[in-house]
Amino acid sequence: MPSDLRAADMFVQFARVTPDSMLYHRTYAAVVERLTQTHGFPLDTFDLRSLEYVLSTFYYAGPGVTYSSGQGGGGFGGMRGMPSYLELMMQDDGTGLDRSFLANEANNQTLRDYHARNAIIPLVGNFAGPSALRRVGDYVRAHQAVVNVFYLSNVEQYLFQQGDEWFRFYTNVGTLPHVSVAANGIHHVVPLASRTAAARISLSRISIGACTTTAPACSARS
Repeated sequence: MPSDLRAADMFVQFARVTPDSMLYHRTYAAVVERLTQTHGFPLDTFDLRSLEYVLSTFYYAGPGVTYSSGQGGGGFGGMRGMPSYLELMMQDDGTGLDRSFLANEANNQTLRDYHARNAIIPLVGNFAGPSALRRVGDYVRAHQAVVNVFYLSNVEQYLFQQGDEWFRFYTNVGTLPHVSVAANGIHHVVPLASRTAAARISLSRISIGACTTTAPACSARS
């Protein structure tokens, strides 16, 4: 496919392709090798099964995969009318500008470069716990970096259902090294303004997001 192919046209091309089981198995093996050999991650049986589950879901559902794909046709996502991966990749920003990583070659190469350098780092931990977020802060601080935005998605609803965990989460966020900017909560993104700003953000629209460091991170578990 040409590098300047639009996402919508690319999906039209993919719709004509029959799933290849041999390619699926080779891709799975390549992913495992990349994670274990190149990046040195110690994957256990649960990790390997999770990878296989995610990859097989894309294999069977294709670009039409949704939040509820792989859940027997129902699921939380299906009931809420979640969009498919295909729809998300072709969605613009409301002004006609496509911003997905498949919108153009530059976007795709930017994300590809992040992955190649292991700059997108998954962490497992309790946001309200005593170590996960604080260890992220220690790591960022040690590398003389700052947190520009921390995206929380819908985790907030669970924090508010568990006693004072929302308060402990805000306290943890307040310890992160960050740039000094105005704290304006917009949709699900909240810039970090001061070490007490999180406690002042509207409780109904909190969001918080991703660290701006590109070096490999340590494991952070609470």
